[in-house]
Amino acid sequence: MSLESLSIGVSGLRSHQTRLDTISNNIANSSTVAFKKGRAAFSEVLGQEVLGAERSAAGNSVNPSKAGQGVSVASIDRNFTQGSLDQTGIKTDLALSGDGFFVASPGEGAGVEQSRLTRAGNFNLNKDGELVTSGGLNVQGWDVGEDGNAQTGELKNVQFDPNAQSPAKFTSAAEIGGNLSADAKVDDTISISSTVYDEQGTAHDIVVDFTKQQEQGKWNFEIKNVGVEGPGDDALDLPPGDVEAYTDGSGDFITDENNNVLTEESSDLDAKTRTVSEGFLNEDGKIVAEDGNGNNNIDIGDGELVTDAGNLPDGVSATTVKSKNGTIQFGEDGSVEEILDNSGTEIDEPSIDWKSGFVDNNGKLSLNMNSLTQFSGSTTSKFQSQNGHKAGELADFGFTSEGQLQLNFTNGEQRTAAQLAIGDVNNPNGLEQQGDNFFTTTAASGDLQLGRAGRDLQTSVESGSLESSNVDLADEFAGLIEAQRSYQASSQIITTADEVLNQTVQLKR
Repeated sequence: MSLESLSIGVSGLRSHQTRLDTISNNIANSSTVAFKKGRAAFSEVLGQEVLGAERSAAGNSVNPSKAGQGVSVASIDRNFTQGSLDQTGIKTDLALSGDGFFVASPGEGAGVEQSRLTRAGNFNLNKDGELVTSGGLNVQGWDVGEDGNAQTGELKNVQFDPNAQSPAKFTSAAEIGGNLSADAKVDDTISISSTVYDEQGTAHDIVVDFTKQQEQGKWNFEIKNVGVEGPGDDALDLPPGDVEAYTDGSGDFITDENNNVLTEESSDLDAKTRTVSEGFLNEDGKIVAEDGNGNNNIDIGDGELVTDAGNLPDGVSATTVKSKNGTIQFGEDGSVEEILDNSGTEIDEPSIDWKSGFVDNNGKLSLNMNSLTQFSGSTTSKFQSQNGHKAGELADFGFTSEGQLQLNFTNGEQRTAAQLAIGDVNNPNGLEQQGDNFFTTTAASGDLQLGRAGRDLQTSVESGSLESSNVDLADEFAGLIEAQRSYQASSQIITTADEVLNQTVQLKR
C-alpha cells in the first residue's frame, strides 16, 4: 500500500523551500540598487479521481471528486513596482521615474536583441569618456546632430570628449529692445553698447546712438564701433568713412614724411585710387597697421582692408566696424512703424559689414530693432541678445530629465552630446534574468521598444539619484515566518504518514 500523503508532504516541503529561498533572496537584496523583489506563486497538483460526475440511483447529480496530490511552484514573479529614488549627488548616477529600462550592450557588434536591460543606473565614465555600467558595459543611446535632435536609429555608445571645446562664433545677429522715451527732447542722444565677437572669439565693442528728431516718433540711429586702444604714433592720419586715397603699384597707401595719406596724384608714382570704407581704428579714429618692418603701410588688396594679426602694433585689437546711419519711425501705438536706411529705403533691420583682421570673411552684423518701443517714461533701450561668443573650455556636464547628455562650457554655451535610449517591453515579467541587475528579452516579454524619456515614453531621467530596492523588510519577515510554519506543517504530514504506515505494519501482529 502507498499513502499519497507522503508525496504530498514532500511537495509541500519542496515548494515552501522555494518560497523560503525567494524570500531570503529578497531580504539579501534589500540594499541592491533597483532590485525588484520576487514572489513564489504555488499551484495545486491535480490528483486521482475519486468520484466522477454521475447520477445517483434516485436520479440526482453527484458532484465530481478528486483527491489532490500536493503543491508545486507555478512561477516566481517579479514585482516591477518602482522603488524610491535616493539622491546621491553623483552626476553619472541615473534613475528612471516611470516605466522602462536603461539599455547596455554586452560588447562590440551586439544587436538590439542582445542588449542588456537594467534599472540600476549606478554608472560611471571610463578613460575614453564613455558612460558604462558598474561592470564595464557601455550604456547605449544615440548621437545628436548639430540641430540638437537625436539621430534615432542604430544604437551608439553614450560618450563625450573630456577635452571638448566650444569654438568661437562670429557675431552675425543682435537684438535691441526696450523703450526710447517719448519725453526725450529734440537732439537728445541715447547711446547703448554691447560686446560682439569676431571669428577668432576676440571681444569688441559696438555702439548704437539714437537721436530724437523734430518729427513726432522719429529717431535717427547710428551704428558704430567704440574704437580700440592703439598707439597714436603708429597711426596713419586717415579718418573713418568712405575716403579715396592714392596707392602705389603694390596697393600700399602713399604717405608723406609725416605719415599723412596723399590724396593728390604724384607723377613719379604708379598711383591709383581705392575706396576705403573699413579699417583698424584707434581711439583717435585713425587707421592703424604696419607691414612688420616698421613701415606704416596698409595693403588694401581688392578694396577691403585685410591685415595679418601679426602685423598689428602692440595693444591694437583687430576689428573693423563700418558706421551705419538710418531712421526709425514709431507709430501712434508706440511700436516700430518703419526703419529706413540713410538713403530713405525701408529695410527690415539694419546691418553693418564687419570683420577681423585675421580673415576677410565679409561678415555682416544684423541688428533687429523691431521690438523697440516709444512710450512716455523712462528710457530702457538696450542690447537684449547677440549670437556670438568667445571660445570656451569644457566646464561641466550633466543629464537632463529627457536623458540628454549636456556639455557646459566656460563661455556659457551648452551643447547636447548624446541622447540616452530607454527600452521597454509589453511584459516585463517575461524578461530573463542575467544577473548583475540585467535582463534580456524573450518571446514571452515581447520585442524591445526604444524611445526617448519624456517624449516617446512617459518616463523621466533623474540625474544624481539612484532607484532603491522595492523590498519591504517588514513584509518579507512576515512572509518568512509564514513560509517557515508552512514548511513545518508539511513535515508534520510526512511524520503523520510515517506513523500511519507504521501502525499498518503493526496490524500483522
